[in-house]
Amino acid sequence: MPHDIHIVRSSDFVRLDAQGRHDFAESCRALTGLAQACATRGINLALLDVRDVNPSLTTTELYQLASAFHDIGFREHHRVAVLHPYSTSDRAEFFAMCAQERGFDVGAFDTFEEAIEWLYRPRDEVRVPVK
Repeated sequence: MPHDIHIVRSSDFVRLDAQGRHDFAESCRALTGLAQACATRGINLALLDVRDVNPSLTTTELYQLASAFHDIGFREHHRVAVLHPYSTSDRAEFFAMCAQERGFDVGAFDTFEEAIEWLYRPRDEVRVPVK
């Protein structure tokens, strides 16, 4: 069965302030636009590629971002894979766990292949990888 997937690179939504620090509010606004574009096109699978992002988000901001998933435009029928560098797996897994607790289908992966395989796997086969 064919699927449409939207690959979102960090440069598509990560915003920095004038001092080069992460601008959380602007990044959320950019991510909202991307989520709305996916919804408009009927795309339910997204891969957020954050492998090149400096892990400057605090634990609180990761929690807030997961808490704001619904406000951003993601719905329970969306499946989001977060592709992260191996060195930040604990932060990505924390974010995915926070989103999962709110009913979202989010997984954290350190390889592109694992992320794509998980996205295309039927939902009833497996929800989120357990590590």
